[in-house]
Amino acid sequence: MFAAVLICCGGGLTSCVVNDDNPVADDPSEYEGPAEFDPTVWLSGKAYLAAGLDENLMQAFEWGVSDVVGTPEADVDFVMVDKLTDVSEDYLKEVYSNGKVIAVWNPDAAELEAYKDSHDWLDVATYNVDNSLMIFAFNNHDDYYYVKKPIVDEDFDPILLQMMAAQYYYAYISSMLGDVMEYINGVETYDKEDAARFTAAARKAAGEKTAKMEDFAGHTHEHVYQPFTVSHTFRQLGGNSDPDKINGNLELDTEYDIYTVHVYEGAAGAGDYYGMKMNATVNSADLWKGKGWNRHGLVLVRWCGAYTTDFWVESHLATKMSTLDADWNEDTNDRIMFPASGAPSPETTRGETSYEDKNGFSLNFSHSIGGKAGINDKGGELGANIDLINVKYGWEWTHSEKRNIKDVDILNERKNGNWARWHLVFNNLPEWKFSESRGFDVKNNQASRSSQSIHGVWMWYDRNGKDNQSQKPYAIDTWLKAKLAVQSWWATYSDLETSTFEREGKDSRWMPTVVNVTGGAIKLKNDLRNDSTISDVVVSRADNGKKVTEFRNTIPNGGERVLGFFNSNNQYMVTFKARKDNGNPRNYKYTLQPTLTVSHKDTTTVYANSDFSLVQ
Repeated sequence: MFAAVLICCGGGLTSCVVNDDNPVADDPSEYEGPAEFDPTVWLSGKAYLAAGLDENLMQAFEWGVSDVVGTPEADVDFVMVDKLTDVSEDYLKEVYSNGKVIAVWNPDAAELEAYKDSHDWLDVATYNVDNSLMIFAFNNHDDYYYVKKPIVDEDFDPILLQMMAAQYYYAYISSMLGDVMEYINGVETYDKEDAARFTAAARKAAGEKTAKMEDFAGHTHEHVYQPFTVSHTFRQLGGNSDPDKINGNLELDTEYDIYTVHVYEGAAGAGDYYGMKMNATVNSADLWKGKGWNRHGLVLVRWCGAYTTDFWVESHLATKMSTLDADWNEDTNDRIMFPASGAPSPETTRGETSYEDKNGFSLNFSHSIGGKAGINDKGGELGANIDLINVKYGWEWTHSEKRNIKDVDILNERKNGNWARWHLVFNNLPEWKFSESRGFDVKNNQASRSSQSIHGVWMWYDRNGKDNQSQKPYAIDTWLKAKLAVQSWWATYSDLETSTFEREGKDSRWMPTVVNVTGGAIKLKNDLRNDSTISDVVVSRADNGKKVTEFRNTIPNGGERVLGFFNSNNQYMVTFKARKDNGNPRNYKYTLQPTLTVSHKDTTTVYANSDFSLVQ
């Protein structure tokens, strides 16, 4: 995950004599603080910003994106609107179909839901949108970006906040833009891999024995960004002296890759599985002002900070989407557990330069399905529009990746039986040293004054997950907390003070729905006479005619093809074209029964010669 770039402005530090604050040493070359504001381009692409957006927000995008346009051009990578209706449906559909990112400013859940209901091409989950969001962004690959409204300290100078609005917006959106850039760079690879998975699933739907969970599971990728605008008083000399303050932005981010699989009842390990990959980040770069001094008459307050000392990350499941303590602390051990070799990783790591997040779990010969709930499955209610299902008879969940780390200890504090939790302790932090300029040795822990991430991996198993069960999914509750410090002194070591402050964020949102419908395979056998070949096979819903899947490749005479694994609760229709040599194609339709149904775990074979009729 990308971390927002630091911001240094005239309001970064305050004391009693406004014009005499001097965070810069007499010799500027000795100053070890951040540089002046120099924005980084996080998104090397083209963004279209619709008319009517906040001017400061638009300026922030112009700093963070290499090419910002004010007209709806076709080759954009990112579209930002106040409402989806601000641009034409045709343009929005084109952008969405091309896999680009669409973002909505101050999103309204009811408006988004109404738009989705009236545009069947838009398949986006809106049930996690609420009034806490500043930006909601999405694409057609089930990537979601939630930028929360900043939490601003009550005593933050409102004039300064207004003066620095564009720079602060830039800080709020930088991580999102960096993550969108990562997505854009990976789109081509993602599409190729996704196409390969689909082809393999269609070709081997009823017979593949082993697979990686990621290859067939339902998958959702989510980013949640919580910015804080901080004004912290780190010293108060007393008398008529104004307090010494440090101002800036802090961001706590969480990124999840969530994989869902259901194992049918009667199979070993029956129930629901959630493969979890998490990346949590604390970014305090904007609060690191280096070291300097503030003048209060004849007294100089020397300071160093602010820097991160601790970072906590916690993740668990609950039955309600709520941050209230009673709901948050719900005991779910009667249903949720970490299976063998699926416990949260990494383990505790102290004094090391690298760590490994590693997991491994497998189920052999267990009839399992993965898939994605469709656009009408609101709030986790399993709808009948789930048709084509990925099925496997054995699978494994494996992950192993080494990551570098420096001057940070990782404590695995797994709690309450099924809660994943880590505590990062930062070492080699600034300390008082009279011989150094301003009396501080800042040390060299770059993570404490920029950003630090923790990458975790684990699996949750819900033993109560049943076939064809219609219920709301679990909520995933995430708690992040950062502790920061500023040191200051004015005469001797005896008056050295370390002032600490904390910021924390709780987030609760629905998990993706687990697809648990029963299903069976459909196989088409080409037994037509006169050596005719079959092509353009289409499977559609019998009730509404919606196309479920299509195969243009030829099935030779005497050959057969598995068309996929389909929901046994629905009825289907199959059509194809037959051709002899180079003659004109003739259209055929299944007519043995009014509709085609499948049986759970069985393969239904249909025969082109006897079960289909020529369509005139």
